[in-house]
Amino acid sequence: MALLRENKPFIVAALPAVLDDFYRHIAKFSETAALFKSREHMAHAKQMQMKHWVLIAEGRFDAQYEASVDKIGEAHNRLLYGRL
Repeated sequence: MALLRENKPFIVAALPAVLDDFYRHIAKFSETAALFKSREHMAHAKQMQMKHWVLIAEGRFDAQYEASVDKIGEAHNRLLYGRL
């Protein structure tokens, strides 16, 4: 966990470009592109991914991390299955 914390500046600096590439890639496929209502919806997903990865880079897998994982899991469940 110390290694994550030590590398947090590098991780946080790399995240915007990595996530831009990721979302640009998934937008190429109708199955994954259909999961997003608009570019704004995709931008919101990117923002939430940023927050989650920053939390991971902090290396504290505590209640805050668990709540973030639960929230992401619930969002994915709604997107993929329309329920929760």
